Amino acid sequence: MGRQKYPNGMRTQRERDNHVLKLAHAWADSGEFEGWLTVERALVARGFAKARGLLDDQYIRSELDRRCANAIKKRINETEKSGEDYVPPRTPVGMIDPTSSIRGTVQMNPHLQQTSEGDTL
Repeated sequence: MGRQKYPNGMRTQRERDNHVLKLAHAWADSGEFEGWLTVERALVARGFAKARGLLDDQYIRSELDRRCANAIKKRINETEKSGEDYVPPRTPVGMIDPTSSIRGTVQMNPHLQQTSEGDTL
């Protein structure tokens, strides 16, 4: 996997950084991640190498952890109401497909896949 392609029109570093932070927040809100570290690892695995530096802030990490915890609680409540079995977030090891390449690819909820324009669905 090479460098991540950013959506057309993102020319400045600030726009690209904001895009990565937006993805981090959206993924944390998905309930698919345990905390900031799993979000960071997924971003890096998807080609956003700068995610490590962008998430190297106590406030951002705390916010991502809070969002992840709230999203997980929401998913637990939703599955209890529907009578389905709750499936916990995947660990970083479980997120990587070792057969695809050395770096692997992130296995994610298809609703969080990035469109060709770079927006999440």
